[in-house]
Amino acid sequence: MQVSTLEKPQSNNWQTAQRYKVDFYHAKFPLCGGYLVYVVVGRKWVRVTQGDLVTPKRDIRTNLTRFKMSINDWQQLKKEKI
Repeated sequence: MQVSTLEKPQSNNWQTAQRYKVDFYHAKFPLCGGYLVYVVVGRKWVRVTQGDLVTPKRDIRTNLTRFKMSINDWQQLKKEKI
């Protein structure tokens, strides 16, 4: 049995994304709890995604949760760069 894997999205927007372990414990975020996410930190906004779920044969890519938050919200979160 083969298992699907999580990968960084292929879009140009996500090429500079870095992997973080972040604790999301606020109702305004679509995720709740501790997650490994890909993050692109900009000047005003931070883009966050769990990644793409890719099948073993690499023929199907499914986008997981993606959202953006303000840089001020990002700075208040407990995070660790991986």
